[in-house]
Amino acid sequence: MKKWISIITGIVILGIIGIVYFENTTIGLKPTIDGIVDDEYKAHYVKTKSDNYKKLWNGNYRYTFTGYTEDGKKQKIVRVTDRELRPDAYLRMYAQGSSGQYWEEVQKDEIPEYALSKLK
Repeated sequence: MKKWISIITGIVILGIIGIVYFENTTIGLKPTIDGIVDDEYKAHYVKTKSDNYKKLWNGNYRYTFTGYTEDGKKQKIVRVTDRELRPDAYLRMYAQGSSGQYWEEVQKDEIPEYALSKLK
């Protein structure tokens, strides 16, 4: 009986270590699950800031954006990148749920009016 309790405790500890590692090296558990559930990429417009990222222990950066669709729907988006983004840049971020997949920098005049008004 004690052997089984030790085995189960070991599995639980390894699971917790795995979750902590996953959270600290990737976009996190919730955005990953959102990306699996929502299979459609949607364009959101975001603005980078000098304080909307966290530097991870592996040298990557985890950005948390508040993005808006063309019609102004708000969405929290998380994206991990290997470089620091330029502050005050406008991006068109394609996301599945809250998981940012890829982006392109856009000029201010390319952003739909309603989304731009929310970004200011």
